[in-house]
Amino acid sequence: SLIFLPPYSPDFNPIEQVFAKLKALLRKTAARTADALQTAIPDALHALLSVTKSIVGCVAAVLVDRGLLEPAGPLTVYVPELAACGYAGATVRHLLDMRSGINFSEDYLDPQAEIRRLEQCIGWSPAADPTAPASLYDFLVTLRQGGPHGGSFAYRSCETDTLGWICERAGGARRHLALRRAERGG
Repeated sequence: SLIFLPPYSPDFNPIEQVFAKLKALLRKTAARTADALQTAIPDALHALLSVTKSIVGCVAAVLVDRGLLEPAGPLTVYVPELAACGYAGATVRHLLDMRSGINFSEDYLDPQAEIRRLEQCIGWSPAADPTAPASLYDFLVTLRQGGPHGGSFAYRSCETDTLGWICERAGGARRHLALRRAERGG
């Protein structure tokens, strides 16, 4: 059972914590012009990736509590597009535990690593390949399975992105709207 906190509880509100962290990161850059701020924002947002995992996990918990998301259910029930990629056969629980078996490298020093390709698809770095997927969703369906689903834990940023896509479909709203609904208890 989930306990919904009143919206005036910033200490326990994950959205408030994200914005507080973003503001602190932007203050550190000491950006004083619009151009400097525009340059600083992508770096500050990049630093929020780990916080995003917690927030998407909270949204998933709300959807589970409301009976809209089944942890043991296959991902393809929510996002049929995942049936033709490495996520075929994986469950929501596999994503929640980061045990999907997807081949995804977080090696930031390797320009060919999946994390670098993901950054290009979402516009955080210039596209090095003109044939690269045009969106995050297009990128996620290119991922291949590298091991068994339910195997050992491996930190993969793509798990959060895929879980977010599933939450959007299960909750019937884009991520930012799903977060607001979860925050209000609605």
